[in-house]
Amino acid sequence: MSEILIKLLNVLIFPGFLYTAIVGLLFYGIHMKILAKIQRRIGPPISQPFKDFAKLMLKDTLEIEGATGWLFKLAPLIMIVAIVIAMMFVPVGMSAVFTGPGAIIVLLYLISAAAVGIILGGSASSSPYSVVGASRELALMLSYDISLVVIFVTVALKAGMGLGLTADFSLMDIVKYQLEHGAFITNWVMIPAFLAFMMIIPANLGLPPFDVVEAETEIAGGPMAEYTGKRLGLFYLANAMKIVLLTSTIVAMFLPSPTTGNIFLNAVCFTIKAWLIYFIGGTLVAAFTGRRRIDQAVRFYLTVPLGLSILSFALVLLGL
Repeated sequence: MSEILIKLLNVLIFPGFLYTAIVGLLFYGIHMKILAKIQRRIGPPISQPFKDFAKLMLKDTLEIEGATGWLFKLAPLIMIVAIVIAMMFVPVGMSAVFTGPGAIIVLLYLISAAAVGIILGGSASSSPYSVVGASRELALMLSYDISLVVIFVTVALKAGMGLGLTADFSLMDIVKYQLEHGAFITNWVMIPAFLAFMMIIPANLGLPPFDVVEAETEIAGGPMAEYTGKRLGLFYLANAMKIVLLTSTIVAMFLPSPTTGNIFLNAVCFTIKAWLIYFIGGTLVAAFTGRRRIDQAVRFYLTVPLGLSILSFALVLLGL
């Protein structure tokens, strides 16, 4: 019974829902503040995302005529559930809650499932803006998911070959291998794959220059166009939580750090690394780039990140 209780606390508090929600909103608040300073604006307070979320959860939720009711309502919950479950496979300052030989395969599916929630929500809406946004999300997801698959396989191959296996798809084994032999970010063979993963951040999180899915000035928020009140608040929260999931995955796969006996200190160090990933791959890129068209975004992800990830894959196969 105690083990079940611990697992439940992991899901609800750390590294699950509560941790991911609070840190995600905090990351987004810091992101907006730094973005404003770079662009010479005052900007909102760091606490603004928390206020926005609370405000949305207190507002009335309108029922949209013509929407596919059950799917329209479930879409934000699908995102949140996928993200929380995915965080159970990521070792945030400690051993992952769920471990196994195929952990990174499950993690890859769950990262994609979070994006599918947006697609389902937009497709279930009656607004043409939402449908356009959903189609853009699908096109964008398919374009960068190919690179994501190659990156995950490359990491598994590198760790597996080092352990005398063909490939090791256990994220805990991958982390342990790096702690013994050095982080993959310090290995020149893996740097192209790391850069490719960093390039995926803006598209996955809806940041410039690839914020074409919501594009308020073009399609009025895309998939979110008809969401109001609590449902919009849940989507807002899910998008913030996705920041933590993606950056935590990058930290675990490319730059894990040795753990101490203090779980709190481990979590703080891990979270700081995750923020640095978000700052470099998200905030700085968003500050100095403008929105690209959807065709430009798809073309980019099918060339540059895919090329970099394949380069690392080929180098690993050559045993370098």
